[in-house]
Amino acid sequence: LAMTKPAHTSFTTSDPQVTFTGAYDPGEPVTINGDEIKTDASGYFTEQRDLAVGENKFTVEHKGKTVSYTVTRKIQVLKDASPMEAITTEGGMSITITATAYQDADVWATVGGTTIPLDLLGRAEDEADRDGFFRTFTGEYTAPASTGEVQNIGSITVTAEYEGQKESITAASIK
Repeated sequence: LAMTKPAHTSFTTSDPQVTFTGAYDPGEPVTINGDEIKTDASGYFTEQRDLAVGENKFTVEHKGKTVSYTVTRKIQVLKDASPMEAITTEGGMSITITATAYQDADVWATVGGTTIPLDLLGRAEDEADRDGFFRTFTGEYTAPASTGEVQNIGSITVTAEYEGQKESITAASIK
């Protein structure tokens, strides 16, 4: 058994899969985590495995030889949020909050104790904003009614969570 990929037995990646490539004796099976994999008659194999967020362990075995891998998948859950500049608004006005986050994340904003769910933009609208596994999420916040005095409502905090990994960005403050 001679492994060519991955190059290291312990590494961190943001990729959703890892590829195992190597050479072996065609007369004997190759297994990854106990599962026999497809091989070719020439003595080579390539096998992809999905990665969960966090630590993933793989053991490649052939003819009594074992190569163990620890692959840690870390992803950026939240890329950006807007608006970022301070906002002064009239009471009852609507403010659009936008975030770029991991495609399968739960995304929300909080403003002055109010939670606003941010929804994934539709495919056609989102097509121009695609960046790998990131998508655009948006939601609306309505400022409280006017009181005659300037109200310091607070900052917009956008949060995204995926498989237990949570990130937040503090965006614009609202008055």
